[in-house]
Amino acid sequence: MTRSRFLLRTLAADPGGFVLLALALALGVAALCLFGTLGVGLQRTLQRLFPDSDRTLQVVPPRLALGGLSAKLDDAMLERLRAQPGVASASPRMLLRVPAVSFYQGDFFGHALNFAVEIAAQGVEPRLLQADLPPGEPFAELNGRALPACVSDGLLAIYNGTFAPARGLPQLSPKLLLGFELPVTVGRTFFNEGPKASQTVTARVVCVSPRALLAGLTLPLDTVRRLNRAYGQDADGYSSVSLVADSPAGLERLRLRVADLGLAVDDTEGGVRALGRAASVGAFVLLLLGALLLVLAVASIGQALMLSVRGRTAEIGLLRALGATRTDVAAWVLAQALVIGVTGGVLGVAVASLVGMALGGVLGRSLTDSALPIGGLLAFDPSIAVVALAAGILAALAGAYLPARFAARLDPAHAMAE
Repeated sequence: MTRSRFLLRTLAADPGGFVLLALALALGVAALCLFGTLGVGLQRTLQRLFPDSDRTLQVVPPRLALGGLSAKLDDAMLERLRAQPGVASASPRMLLRVPAVSFYQGDFFGHALNFAVEIAAQGVEPRLLQADLPPGEPFAELNGRALPACVSDGLLAIYNGTFAPARGLPQLSPKLLLGFELPVTVGRTFFNEGPKASQTVTARVVCVSPRALLAGLTLPLDTVRRLNRAYGQDADGYSSVSLVADSPAGLERLRLRVADLGLAVDDTEGGVRALGRAASVGAFVLLLLGALLLVLAVASIGQALMLSVRGRTAEIGLLRALGATRTDVAAWVLAQALVIGVTGGVLGVAVASLVGMALGGVLGRSLTDSALPIGGLLAFDPSIAVVALAAGILAALAGAYLPARFAARLDPAHAMAE
């Protein structure tokens, strides 16, 4: 009798046990795959919402000046920051220090709209938003064209989740918002008397980005500098500089260097970093739960195979008497585990994929118009599926180790006598 036929006879002798073992392993693999996908998806979502938050410092001018002296966050200081060891990039931001409002009256995606709102704006370098701009779309002020503006995906999410439902307005997707034009009157305010001269410009939304100002418009830095200078405001000092470290480990050293330069750090993003760390811990806990289910599957497979070996002691003795080696016997037991591992692993990955697609579809439909990429939390990841499948197969083989060793050490004479 060949080893393959003996293996098939062994599996066919107890199909119910084989199915139960494969299902137990499939449960562990599915949990590992789902939890791993969720953990990685959560990390990617946070990275999408808060890019480089784990290695970014927001450098601002000092709040208090000693002796009338204060470090100024200007071009010279920007170059000094960029020259610091461990700095990957430094992106300046300049607030529009001139009041601005918007009066909008007309069609708003199929709804008549009439509103007036105070506008906050900041200027950034074009390269900061390059990854979020449509191909070929310049983020620069051009003669005869509307001012390019970017809005935050967080602001769009607030609009879709709170403002639009309460006002009966349409929910918007990032793609739908591109090209929307808004009149902005610079030099006017609702809060107090603004500058006597004012000018109205048109701002056109060219991108939705997590790097944009949360509650306002993000414009080209040169545009904001020009407007600040035209109204006699500071056009040289930056409001802040986003300093990105080479690695998260170098963030604290970079913080000390910033303090040595006489500048301050805005810690409002500390909560974001804490959220990222919490997400990492949560992902690790989820993976531990999946691994625990696999450990339980290992114990079940080991116990079941050991019972199978003890129940077939006489057959194993006969195989040894007919010339089967210890390696052949051990391979027979491991082959059973391999079949269980492959079957349970493939089934577990398939179940995890179907469950992930179903849950992701529900999230996707409920958040169709949201700028937040929540629907992708359970998106299928081939690398995680391969790891989960390999972990399932290894778990099955690990469970078969002791039974295989026990079977290989059986004495043929004693085994046939039982």
